[in-house]
Amino acid sequence: MLSAQVIVLPLDITMMGILSPMVMDDLVMKNSEFILASNVYNILFAGFFIASGVIVSRIGYRYALVISAVLFALASVLCALSMSSTHLIIFRAMQGLAASMVLISCLAFIRTEFPGRKVMLPMAMFSIYIAIGNVVGPLVTTLLAEIASWRWVFYINIPITLLATVAVSFLSSNKPVKSGTQNETFLPWFLFGIVLSLIVLLISYSETASYIVYGLCLVAIFLVYTAVLDTYSAWSNNAWVKSCRTCFGRFSVTGFLYEVGYWAMLFYMPIIGRVVFQFDDLQTAIFCLIIAIPLVSSQVLSIPIIKCKNRKFLYQLSATGAALSALTSAYLFSLDNDLLLLMTIAMLGFFVSLVNSDVTASALMSVKQEQSGFYAGLNTAVRYSGFGIGTLFHQHIQLNTFKSSAEKYTCSE
Repeated sequence: MLSAQVIVLPLDITMMGILSPMVMDDLVMKNSEFILASNVYNILFAGFFIASGVIVSRIGYRYALVISAVLFALASVLCALSMSSTHLIIFRAMQGLAASMVLISCLAFIRTEFPGRKVMLPMAMFSIYIAIGNVVGPLVTTLLAEIASWRWVFYINIPITLLATVAVSFLSSNKPVKSGTQNETFLPWFLFGIVLSLIVLLISYSETASYIVYGLCLVAIFLVYTAVLDTYSAWSNNAWVKSCRTCFGRFSVTGFLYEVGYWAMLFYMPIIGRVVFQFDDLQTAIFCLIIAIPLVSSQVLSIPIIKCKNRKFLYQLSATGAALSALTSAYLFSLDNDLLLLMTIAMLGFFVSLVNSDVTASALMSVKQEQSGFYAGLNTAVRYSGFGIGTLFHQHIQLNTFKSSAEKYTCSE
């Protein structure tokens, strides 16, 4: 039942790219308003991981999951009932906040209930269900929108979320934090999430400012990873530095780079289908389904690869394959060979997704069980900062592609 809970999270991330013409037409939304409604979920989802981690550590993953899932279901109802662009933007923001705590609660559940190396298989399954949500999301979104209305894409969240929540609340024990994070206060991290989300939201409409922030993020990660924490011995016994070394180590840095490519690719699959291949809504959904299938298969293959070879080989294979696939895709975009381009993009998804479950499992195993909530939030925040940059990196492309998609939908009517 936990799988049902996590499947709806990526569905709500990818749905807006498919629904763009219908939602914009129904609510009479401008391009900038639709982009805001789409991105505000993503930004708040990523911006409040640390604050969510504090709550999960304080009250336990079961209570946190029940509360956040109910809020997510309520926000989904309000999104479905939205009568204006303002309503949709506000309720999508509520969805993002609730989804943030749902994800961290699920990660804390896995880390707490499966100690040591036992976490690998559940984490792989968790990643597979996330990938399944990405795979079936576009197709389910399109079918519901065509059979009923785009509003039913939000309604579908309600029974899935509530059923999963009831099952988890009765079948699992609640284990709040015992030590290690009692001194972590919620308010500073909550304010940090607000400030971070506002900054990202503001720079998302400025291409020049965005590139400056991207550069600063990469420089900061490089310094934290290679210089500051290893060079200054006077800091070596500091508790905060130790926490940073645990959570900002190679798994988080790898995860950061992975998220940039992974989420940027997922978010732009509908755009590539419509603009490059000139697909209609159903064809775009099937296109996204085909592209996302390798994301699931690679999650399964990562475990036997580590057992037969080693973790270093897995990361080298992922990096080399993703680099070659990305270069080939960039070249094929200039040629008139859609089939080869489709196959290359699918291979890119396979290699990029190869390290996903291992990155998260390794990061979770590096902290104590009783600290799983807060540090899962901290580590996930680092990884999903890559998700935020992956989404914002092509902000200027969105403005044109959503407009093109809306015009195409209007003409077809």
